[in-house]
Amino acid sequence: MFKFCIALAASFCFSVSLAQANPMRPDNMAAPKSTATTTAKPKVTYFSLSDISIIGDLRYAYINKQQLTLNDLINGYRVAQIEADYVLLIKGNSERTLYLKSPGSFKIVPSTEDYPSE
Repeated sequence: MFKFCIALAASFCFSVSLAQANPMRPDNMAAPKSTATTTAKPKVTYFSLSDISIIGDLRYAYINKQQLTLNDLINGYRVAQIEADYVLLIKGNSERTLYLKSPGSFKIVPSTEDYPSE
């Protein structure tokens, strides 16, 4: 009985190994090795300019939900210029100009009216 169990287990293991092997492909040709080298694609940085605020000498740009001013860094790019409708970013020799999708203007001018005194 013991020999029968051993023989049954051995035949089961042998049949499982046959089921996993591909009889149409010899082991020495199991998987062809790729000789082609893959080149790394440069990482593209996306920026989303949502707003520009200019109040006197203060200039703010809202890029990727971050408030930035002149010379701030974002993803390795330096904020070089902030104008009413665009922002210029510089990284090494590379320049990127971001434009507002719908430029507009909003000015706050101090009032010159006299308030009545009580």
